[in-house]
Amino acid sequence: MDIPLVLRRQAGIEPSGTTLPTRESVAWLVRRDGQMAVLRRLDPVLWPAGDSDVHCELKWLHDFLARLGRTSFPAPRPLPLDGERGWTLYQGALWELVSYLPGDVVGWRARPSLAVKSIRVV
Repeated sequence: MDIPLVLRRQAGIEPSGTTLPTRESVAWLVRRDGQMAVLRRLDPVLWPAGDSDVHCELKWLHDFLARLGRTSFPAPRPLPLDGERGWTLYQGALWELVSYLPGDVVGWRARPSLAVKSIRVV
């Protein structure tokens, strides 16, 4: 699956050619205004686009990430994809755009390491 041209233009993003592994979506590493970001197409089976609860959960998550981003804690920040929101509905699926943070996602490993790595705050 490729990123639809409509979303590329709407969000001002360019694909980097890298697809990221996820359990609940298809995700791409993209460039926007010279910065790396992550565009995700949420699986419509797990995240039904017409479900108002799903919209509420996504809004809560993006609001939480925006508040967390105002602290010194390194967390992805929602980036406008549809006007001011960091998510939109397109072709029956929900899409979201957040800033990219390099590193490993603990939850995607069968046996995650509990070793502490240094954290660089930008």
